[in-house]
Amino acid sequence: MVFSLNSFAAAVLALFIALGLGLVNPYWAAMTVYIVSQPQAGSVRSKALYRVIGTVVGAAVAVGAVPLLVDAPELLSLALAAWVGLCLAISLLDRTPRAYVFMLSGYTAALIGFPSVSAPGTVFTTAVARVEEICLGIACATLIHSVVLPRGIAGTLEARIDGFLHDAQAWVLDALAGVHDPHNRDVHKLAGDITELHILATHLPFDTSHYHDRSREVGKLAERMAMLLPLAQSVGDRLDALRQAGDTLSPASHRLIADVRAWVVAADTASLDLAAALSRRARGLEPVLGETPSDGELLRASFHARLAEMIEAWRDCAVLARHLRDGGTVPAPLRAMLANERARRLHRDYGMAAWSGLTASLAILLLCGFWIATSWPDGGTAVMMASIFASFFAGMDDPSREINKVAIWWSYATVVTGIYLFGIVPQVHDFSTLMLVLAPTFLVIGYFMAIPRWTMRMVPLAMGINGTLGIQEGFSPSFAGFMNSSLASIAGVLTASLVTRLVRSVGADFSARRIVRLAERDLASQTRTEPPLAVPAWTGLMVDRVGLLGARVAVRGDQDDLVAQTLRTMRVGLNLLTLRRVGPPRADAPAVGRLLDALRRYWRGRGEGDLHARIAEAIREVAATPPTPARREALLALTGLDRTLVPADVRTEAA
Repeated sequence: MVFSLNSFAAAVLALFIALGLGLVNPYWAAMTVYIVSQPQAGSVRSKALYRVIGTVVGAAVAVGAVPLLVDAPELLSLALAAWVGLCLAISLLDRTPRAYVFMLSGYTAALIGFPSVSAPGTVFTTAVARVEEICLGIACATLIHSVVLPRGIAGTLEARIDGFLHDAQAWVLDALAGVHDPHNRDVHKLAGDITELHILATHLPFDTSHYHDRSREVGKLAERMAMLLPLAQSVGDRLDALRQAGDTLSPASHRLIADVRAWVVAADTASLDLAAALSRRARGLEPVLGETPSDGELLRASFHARLAEMIEAWRDCAVLARHLRDGGTVPAPLRAMLANERARRLHRDYGMAAWSGLTASLAILLLCGFWIATSWPDGGTAVMMASIFASFFAGMDDPSREINKVAIWWSYATVVTGIYLFGIVPQVHDFSTLMLVLAPTFLVIGYFMAIPRWTMRMVPLAMGINGTLGIQEGFSPSFAGFMNSSLASIAGVLTASLVTRLVRSVGADFSARRIVRLAERDLASQTRTEPPLAVPAWTGLMVDRVGLLGARVAVRGDQDDLVAQTLRTMRVGLNLLTLRRVGPPRADAPAVGRLLDALRRYWRGRGEGDLHARIAEAIREVAATPPTPARREALLALTGLDRTLVPADVRTEAA
């Protein structure tokens, strides 16, 4: 209820100031409050500056375009539609709060440009007024949500960290038991937790909790969590393979596994000394790889190496989580790791972003064509609504479903507003009384806005009531004007839905398979790209993709194979990038070069050839080189490629 009270208080404050300043359309300030308000203060504050920048840029574009093209309405429509589409496409490629700069730059130009067509000489005045109204709403929402009983991100952050560590502990223990199940659905949740941690980290500098200066630690924790997934899967795979081959592990290795299990289960998982000792024992048990290492030796070496790395990753996660909970000084061994901070790569689909932008532009152009052809008085309202809601939901697989809900709830808003405008407001004669009669409705809306499954129903309801109520200094509602504006708004929303449904909407299955194809295309490019991608960047990118696939699995329920394939792709990429980084140059290692070419053809869908033979040839070539740490890493990477790419029956036949 605090969120609802804060949102209504911010809207009242924005209206009061806007009316006091004599702004043209004060209701825009109140409507903006409900658009930008979110339960967590950090989320509101982190986006506030970006929203203001986007609003100012969009206004500047409108001021530049309308006077220049007002005598050619077709060209003006094309220019504004193209601008909205371009900004939307760019915003979809940036999944951080910065995206609001681009999205608002797009549809703010439409909000200002299209209503100014009939009076181009007033476009600058309109732009200034709209910027003032929107920025006032943003400022009031940010102020109230930050000062009055602010809700920080701390609770959500701690829940995500604790949930990950609990689920990851089971994942690690399964790996140590030799359980290798690529279809395990727990990985979907783990990947989703990691991606959410990354998103939360972008809001932390603006948060009101004690975590506000911990974004670096949270980002590094997400990075180490991401590494834990493929490492645990590799350990489970190698242990399972060794047991199927007759369990060639030594008694010392079995004791090590038991000790690691006890360490993971124990409460003191963050013990640095014990973790270092376990890691040293694992590396000490790696067999020496001679010039002709056997498959068993390669498997044992790979198992112990990945086990040591998994111990270190689990230790880092536990230490960072404890540091975030308890505060204090970062342990010395982790300071260097924190100093080496990298921006995490997230999945980007340039094709779908461009297609979404074109779809929004098409919806705008269709409405503009109808507006111009019929001289529809409220055509500008319809175009504005299409611009907004074609942008709001563009990141979804099927935006039309959510846009249809907007049309439904906007219709409800029209009914509620009609009751207020022609039944209640005529009896009201001062600002305070008006706010009192509006309070019950908006407090209920605000209460449900804080519930995630109701948010995108309540936002259009609040927008619709604020927009059609149209509170101004000179308040004389007209039934004809009210109905025309309301019908135009709903027509704009429905047009955006129809065009999106016909042109852009895709199923979860299509999106899931597209994510997998893009991952394989990235692998193909990494066989030649100079320099190759850094391992943490690849891991973060692929964990994000696994999380996105997990959301599709929740919708479809039958995409486990695609998730398993993406996990395999992540592990293949880690081994490929290691081989590219430490392996011999192509000129000195023709067998490695032939393998990379074969892998490129394989991921391009041009036939796989005998990958096992290519990998075996590359192993023999690398093994014949002088023993160095780079040689060891290259052999382990080649072993990993063999384990992840070559089916077990092919390896058995070759043996």
